[in-house]
Amino acid sequence: MRPVPSVYRSSGPTPPCERGPGAARRVRAGVRVLGLVALVFALVACSPGDEAPADEAPADVEPDETGPDAVEPDAPEEPTPGDDDAPADLGLDESEVPTEAPPTEELERRLPDGWSPVTVEDQQTGPFVIGAPDEAETWQVGASLEPLEAVAGETDWWRFWAPRLDPLEPGISNVRAMIVLPPGVGGAPDDDVVTLQVNVAPFDLDVEPDDAAAVAEVYETVFEQQGSEVRRAAPVAYDGPEVDEVAEVVHVLDPEVLDREVRQRFVPVPEVGALWSVQCDGPVGADVEEACDAALDAFRPPLT
Repeated sequence: MRPVPSVYRSSGPTPPCERGPGAARRVRAGVRVLGLVALVFALVACSPGDEAPADEAPADVEPDETGPDAVEPDAPEEPTPGDDDAPADLGLDESEVPTEAPPTEELERRLPDGWSPVTVEDQQTGPFVIGAPDEAETWQVGASLEPLEAVAGETDWWRFWAPRLDPLEPGISNVRAMIVLPPGVGGAPDDDVVTLQVNVAPFDLDVEPDDAAAVAEVYETVFEQQGSEVRRAAPVAYDGPEVDEVAEVVHVLDPEVLDREVRQRFVPVPEVGALWSVQCDGPVGADVEEACDAALDAFRPPLT
């Protein structure tokens, strides 16, 4: 099976066969403060530096044996999920999880007419903010998917995501929130949707958190290896309190997975060792630049 592109992979815990030596501990610890690979919306479930071990056949089966009597390798065993009440995996205990939401007054003045800052109250990570049209539907991990289905139920996006979002648990999911703009809103055609996704993971890249160009290069490589066509990977200005600029990668998913274009930003919070990912995606060819600019520019992680 071909690897699922980045964004669309962060929809749940990283498959065991793709975890590095410390990843199982991180998942059991909780997304104890924040669990990424984003492409199917979401961040990087596997760290770019973690190499997946090659598939191994059972000892009593030759690697090239095929046919009806061939023995299939056992599926890797999933780790035991962590405590759903534990903060996500940054080494924080509950008393250290941020409780103060980012301010929204300035964001309100900058957002387009009909848009508002959306504050997501996440008990695992602390509250974060993203901008969205007033008619958009907001979902956070652990909540009912019915509102998203009502808006996107007839789309390929929903058919892809519904079975991936449904089993997610707040304590072990990299995906923290999804926002769906109704068909025809934000530049999407009348039969499709624009979606926003927020993900988080420990920052364990082999580059400095404030080196946005290096972070962009890391994820450009990751997405290309996962079958995406990368159209841009570069630093963009960021006026949040954590860093002065962040990495943005624009890529088109493998159409055999889902025919969508994704703009994804990676926002590090060095104080707590977190890497947030916020992304905006729409059908290939749709004019979603203005909507994505507004949503991504408005994202703010929890105050630390």
